[in-house]
Amino acid sequence: MATNFPTSLDSYDTKVDSVTDVVAADINDPQDAIEALEAKVGIDGSAVTTSHDYLLSHRMSKEYVKVSDVKAYNVDGGGLIKDAWRTRDINTEDSDVYSICSIGSNQITLEAGTYLCSIIVPAYNVGRNVARLYNISDTSVAIIGTVGYSATIYGGFSHSIIKGLFTIAAQKIFEVQHYSLNSATTSGFGLSTNISGVNSIYTVAEFWRM
Repeated sequence: MATNFPTSLDSYDTKVDSVTDVVAADINDPQDAIEALEAKVGIDGSAVTTSHDYLLSHRMSKEYVKVSDVKAYNVDGGGLIKDAWRTRDINTEDSDVYSICSIGSNQITLEAGTYLCSIIVPAYNVGRNVARLYNISDTSVAIIGTVGYSATIYGGFSHSIIKGLFTIAAQKIFEVQHYSLNSATTSGFGLSTNISGVNSIYTVAEFWRM
């Protein structure tokens, strides 16, 4: 018989010296089982996504992505205009070791999978505000963020934080979007550091494929 592994376990008869006739199947069947076991385990650095080597190397570290909005030290984040969902800038791919993400035109493209995300979205001088992760491909809200409040009288600063788990069965395009009840035309997305040599970092989005 050929091996049943890995869908089920094989069983073999015990051989007795000078009693049991050994035929080709007695050698070939265990060899088939060994080959199936090797395929299941995988070679070092295996690219086979079902092998244990691949799963351990990728899932133990989890497939991590970080993207962000990075501007020069003296450049404010940009305008946040009230009463509509505004797309946040995403212009830098900080980390994507496993090539499961790409960015372009302030959109984030993720490969299929289940993701844990943590996204920090700043706001300045716009009053009540909230951010969301929006699935452009499916025209649906993936996760809504926490409420922020940045006072308009004294130039207040706040963050809307988006955290959660979501699953996509195929590659999808996302945007980080922001809604406010007041407008700040040049700095609603955040104030610059104004420290020479220190970039101004605004929206930061992290994803872990589980």
